[in-house]
Amino acid sequence: MAIKTIMTAAQMANDEKAWLALRNKYIGGSDAGSVAGFSKWKSPYQLYLEKTGKQQAEDLSGNMRVWFGKRAEQIVADRFTLDTGKKLRKTGVWVNDKYPWACATLDRMITGENSFLECKTSSGFTKDRWQEGQIPDNYYCQILHYMTVMEMDYCYIACLFDNCSDYVIRKVEFNEEDAKALMSAEQAFFENMALGIEPPVDGSEACGKALSEKFKGGKIEPVELGSDVLDTVTKLLTAQAQEKEIKQTIQRYQNELKTALGDNEHGYAGNYEVNWTTVKARQSIDSKLLKKEQPEIYAKYLKEGAPSRRFSIKKLG
Repeated sequence: MAIKTIMTAAQMANDEKAWLALRNKYIGGSDAGSVAGFSKWKSPYQLYLEKTGKQQAEDLSGNMRVWFGKRAEQIVADRFTLDTGKKLRKTGVWVNDKYPWACATLDRMITGENSFLECKTSSGFTKDRWQEGQIPDNYYCQILHYMTVMEMDYCYIACLFDNCSDYVIRKVEFNEEDAKALMSAEQAFFENMALGIEPPVDGSEACGKALSEKFKGGKIEPVELGSDVLDTVTKLLTAQAQEKEIKQTIQRYQNELKTALGDNEHGYAGNYEVNWTTVKARQSIDSKLLKKEQPEIYAKYLKEGAPSRRFSIKKLG
C-alpha cells in the first residue's frame, strides 16, 4: 500500500520530541507554504537552515498564540462536529511511497469519509483573507499538501478567530494542477537540500532574520566582494531612491487629504471614508532624566537586548 502511518496519534502525544525529529526528516504540511514562498513567518532559506541542522528552529513554547492554538484545536474540532454532524478521530503521521520526501500530520480524520479536518485559530484582523470562501495562501498549501499525500479529493478547514466573534468552515476541493506545482517545488527543495544547495535569499523579513542568526559578524577586516556584487549594490541604491520618492508621493497625497479634512476627523469621498482621528498621547519614561537623577534605579531596571548588525552602503572617493 502506498499510504501508511509511521507514527500514531498516541505516540505523538507521548513523545513530542520523537515526533518533531521524525517530521524534520520530511517536508510536512506546515513547511509547504514556506517552500512555495507564501509564508510570512518562514522563508525557504530559513527552512533549509533548520532542516539541515544549521540553525535551530525558534522556540515557540512560550508564545501565547501558539499555546492557545494548540489547546483550541479540540474546541474547533468540537464546533465542526456540532455544525456538520461529522464525527472525527485523531490520527498520526502519514507517508506515501509516491512522494518519499513528504509526510502528512492531519489534525483530524473524518469518520466514514476519505477526508480530514484542519483546525486553525487566527487573529480577527485576518478575516479579510477568509472572505467569499477564500483561505490564506499558506493554509491552502498546507491542506493541498495533505490531500496530495493522502490522495483525497477534498477536505475541510475550520478557523476560530481569537476574539471568538466569528468561526468559519471551508470545504476545499483538490486541484491537480496546483498539487503538481506544489509537489514539484517540494521535491526540488528536498533534493537540493540533500545536495547541500541552499535556496536563494529573498526579500522577506523571515529571510533577513535567518541571515542575522546565521552570520553573527565579528570579522572586521574588509573583503573584496566581486564585480557581481557591484550590480546588486547599484540595484539596491536605485530601489532605495525609488522608495524615497514613493514615500514622498504618499506623504503628499496624505497631506492633501488632511488639508481637505481640516479640523474634521472623518470625511467621505465617494464610497471611501477618510479619517484623521485624535489619538491619546503616548506616555513614556524620560530615560535621560531618570539616568541623571536616579542612576541606581536606572541601572537596576536597564534591559539590554541582543547585539545586532547594522547594514549600510557608502560611496568611497
